[in-house]
Amino acid sequence: MEIEYLGKSDIPLETKIFKYYTIESFLFLIESNALLFQPIEYWKDIAEGSLYGVLKRNGYPGTGEEKIRLFGSCWTLHDCYELNGQVEKMRKARIELEKQGSSLMWDSYCPNSGIRIETTIKQVIGTMFENDISGRLVHGKVYYNPDEYYDEVIDEPLERLIFRKRYSYHSENEYRFIIMTENAERKLLLRKRNICECINRILISPNGSKNEWISQVLYKMIYFNITKDVTISQLYGNISEEI
Repeated sequence: MEIEYLGKSDIPLETKIFKYYTIESFLFLIESNALLFQPIEYWKDIAEGSLYGVLKRNGYPGTGEEKIRLFGSCWTLHDCYELNGQVEKMRKARIELEKQGSSLMWDSYCPNSGIRIETTIKQVIGTMFENDISGRLVHGKVYYNPDEYYDEVIDEPLERLIFRKRYSYHSENEYRFIIMTENAERKLLLRKRNICECINRILISPNGSKNEWISQVLYKMIYFNITKDVTISQLYGNISEEI
């Protein structure tokens, strides 16, 4: 598989990235031993999922080959770009985000409790080589622009345009992996013999503080069956991790 890196040179492959899962999605991850890549036309943001279809209908260069589909997987960097130049504050902010998670991400993606997994860019790319997938992988940091800006970048290659997102989403600080392939399936599963090899740390949602027993059950299940490197976020209150 051909791999293209669209990110900045200051984002090494060993950089930590994070993904927030509902309980159901996390169980699917563990049961299937696979990272899920979804067709981008199914993405919710009208400036993204539908973007490919809109460009295609208008004869955008490079979209005429209907057999080629784009599958994506979205993560967050937990970067603190708004603190640029404030080295000590940035360091402490990153520590807090890694320890507790993002309130915005918990509320948006895990409103009724959920899981955040930690891995690295390099580990996600590694799963590509364990699967027989022909095509091209493009990965990098997402850039956020006002809606009107799309008119100015319409001549960019499609795979680069997919790494732009409306500014309203900038707090997600997203890192994306896009696979361009002829696969005709409704989803693309990158399987591993043991998906836990791709998970470095697990954080349980603080939203379970409304029903602490949910967080505690998840904690015990993960601690005894998946990894002992698991904690419960204390962002909204104190939830016991007693076994």
